Amino acid sequence: ATKWPHQVAPFMSGAPISGLLKVVDYSVLGQQLVRKDGKNRVIEHGAGRPDADTVFCDPAGLCFIQDTGPRHAGGASDEIYRFLGIKNDDAFEEPVRKAVTEEGRAKYHAYPQEGGGAFHCIHVVGPDFRGRDDAFTRDEAKGQLAEAYKNVLCEFRAAACGEGGPKKLRLIPISGGIFAGRFKGEIATLTMDALMAAAEELPPEVSGFLLESEQLNLCIYEQDELPAFQAALEDARADASASEEEEEEEESGA
Repeated sequence: ATKWPHQVAPFMSGAPISGLLKVVDYSVLGQQLVRKDGKNRVIEHGAGRPDADTVFCDPAGLCFIQDTGPRHAGGASDEIYRFLGIKNDDAFEEPVRKAVTEEGRAKYHAYPQEGGGAFHCIHVVGPDFRGRDDAFTRDEAKGQLAEAYKNVLCEFRAAACGEGGPKKLRLIPISGGIFAGRFKGEIATLTMDALMAAAEELPPEVSGFLLESEQLNLCIYEQDELPAFQAALEDARADASASEEEEEEEESGA
């Protein structure tokens, strides 16, 4: 297991997740969208596709989970379902349909492969902020995203239970891209704030498991979005460090 910075050890419920997280320049499927000479180009990243030791997130749409199935999904989910071998299925597996019934819910499922082993996916439905400018304050948006991230992290632990379970996670900016609505310009900081809030609500057993995990990567598909997420993570780490120093000063002065 990776040895994490002092600021997150011991890792207990409410401790910062910023020291565990890494922003990486590829999607959950190991691809990157770059812009060169005025044109977008998808390249394969050296990180490669997720292996049997890696759990990755699917930014699922609720209507596809509940009604139309993988066959009709588009965007990032379309590529994920092709990778999983379920793109032509008319419905998701029953455990996924039963668990993911509303925005914010998440469910892990293992997809066996013909050559042996399985691919590990967490289907998560984030809030859709499009056309809902008056429906959410920023704090409310952060709260909804935090609930989704908390559920994803709990499902990551569920995926890893048992001997030989996967110990790496490829996260996504939930409700990023077209789903961000009026929060698109601040989705990087909103994502980090939501992840910090999610960490405060994790059960102790999940927090402890994260400390023993090998990777916790936030995957950024578009090259142009990478600097914003890297800066947001650095700010989150700085805030966590400052909070720890304040707590130590209070304890020493008590």
